[in-house]
Amino acid sequence: MSRTLRFCLVTTFYPPHHFGGDGVLVYRLASALARRHHEVDVIYCVDSYRLFNRAPPPRHPPDHPNVRVHALRSRLGPLSPVYTHQTGRPGPKRRGLARILEDHAFDVIHYHNISLVGGPAVIALGRAAVRLFTAHDYWPVCPLSTLWQYGRRICTNRQCIRCGLHAGRPPQAWRATGLLARALKRIDAFLCPSVFVMQILRDHGLDLPYTHLPNFVSEPERIALDEAVAAMGPRYFLYAGRIEKHKGADDAVAVFRHHDASALWIAGEGKHEARLRRRAGGAPHIRFLGHQPRDALFALYRGAQAV
Repeated sequence: MSRTLRFCLVTTFYPPHHFGGDGVLVYRLASALARRHHEVDVIYCVDSYRLFNRAPPPRHPPDHPNVRVHALRSRLGPLSPVYTHQTGRPGPKRRGLARILEDHAFDVIHYHNISLVGGPAVIALGRAAVRLFTAHDYWPVCPLSTLWQYGRRICTNRQCIRCGLHAGRPPQAWRATGLLARALKRIDAFLCPSVFVMQILRDHGLDLPYTHLPNFVSEPERIALDEAVAAMGPRYFLYAGRIEKHKGADDAVAVFRHHDASALWIAGEGKHEARLRRRAGGAPHIRFLGHQPRDALFALYRGAQAV
């Protein structure tokens, strides 16, 4: 039997204070490690969630008993993540981060979306045998994390300050320093969920020890939903996520409007939904499912030809 390891996952968002995507993946990863009898600490920033959403967060399944969650809050409230965004440093959260990261000897510290929980400087905190970083998006090379320029097109020529101001984000002066490069030198493996992400980061000059590690759905939850999947009807391709222009659902709809041999099911909501529905033109094999609860999403994943 392999020995028990102690992990610390550092992330800006984590359920219930999250908006999907990276928060869900960190939750699944923590749960998967805990089920294999490892000890897992998760550090995240409540203030960052409240910067974008003042409403109470939605309910979420409880964490595994082997997972200890540290929800950081600052007396400065939403000004705390703003400070981190502008300086690349934890600032008001430094004491709370150091108390957890430096008072324990972790086998692995795994950084996820650190943009608002501590910025690049958080990587210098703590002790660990191994440090990992997962690139959920393009944050290491793009202040908006999306490489989506002026909200209209793929970024092909860097205009970060003007593009950021267009999106309502103040410039990040720390990106013109060596702060990020020094921090990333401490990382032992830079994990990418797709080969495409890996290549884009390389093309933007990040020469790092990359490893391809795809996203996943927990196997025990998938097995339990076979009966629900069998009742879902025709075979289909699935898009699941926020319906925003930069997410790329337009490309899928454009293809399936001229390909009716299979169905396209779209699960999620977003500001771009009305426009995407118009683009679908009422095609009967393109279905908009709206927001789907967690268990229903697992069933949809299980039954899809591809996601």
